[in-house]
Amino acid sequence: MLATLKRDKLVAIFRKVPNEAAIETAEAVVRGGINFIEITMDAPEADQQIKAVINHFQGQEVFVGAGTVLNVEMAEKAVKAGSQFLVSPNLDEKVVNYCKANDIPMFPGVLTPTEAEQANQLGCTFVKIFPAGSMGASYIKNLKGPLSHIDFMATGGVNLDNIRSFIDNGAAAIGLGSQLVNLTKISEGDFDSIEAVAKQYTDLAKGAYDG
Repeated sequence: MLATLKRDKLVAIFRKVPNEAAIETAEAVVRGGINFIEITMDAPEADQQIKAVINHFQGQEVFVGAGTVLNVEMAEKAVKAGSQFLVSPNLDEKVVNYCKANDIPMFPGVLTPTEAEQANQLGCTFVKIFPAGSMGASYIKNLKGPLSHIDFMATGGVNLDNIRSFIDNGAAAIGLGSQLVNLTKISEGDFDSIEAVAKQYTDLAKGAYDG
C-alpha cells in the first residue's frame, strides 16, 4: 500500500462529509484518479462512513483510512470499521504503538525534525507534515536533507498552485482537504466539479512524478 501511495501521491481527505453523500463523493475522487481516501474521525458516525465506503469499493484498488485519530479509543473504532491506514495531526506514542501492534500503517502529524525522527524511532517511516502550507515547499527539501530515510506527506495548505513545488521538493504524498473535497459543491450535488478538480491534481502529481 505504501508503494502505491508513493506512486499515486494523493490522498483525498473527507472532513465532515455528510454520510448520505460519502459514496458519491468517493466515486467522484476515484473517477478523478485518486485512490486513497481519508475519512476524519471528528464527525458523528465516521466509522460507519468508513465501513460503507470500503464496502462500496470492495475488490478495487481503493484504500480507505481514518484521519484525525487523536487517541487509542479512536484508533480502535477506526480499525474495527476496517480502516486500512490511520492519520493524525499529532504524534501520540500510544496510538503509534497500537497501530504497530495491529499491523496498520500510521501517519502521525509532525512539524519539527525532532518530532519526525521520534516518529521514525517508533516505527513510522511515513509521517505527515502539518500544516505544510504554513512552512512552504522548501521546508520539505530542508527536512529531507538530514532525514532522507523518512517519507513525508504534506497536508494543510497544498493547492493546485503549489502542489508541483511540494512534490518537486521531496514530498512523497499530498493530503488534499477542502481544496478538493469542497463541502459546498457536495451540498449542491455538484460531484462533476469534484471529479474535475481531482483530475487536475492527478495530472499535476503525475507530471511531477514522471519528471
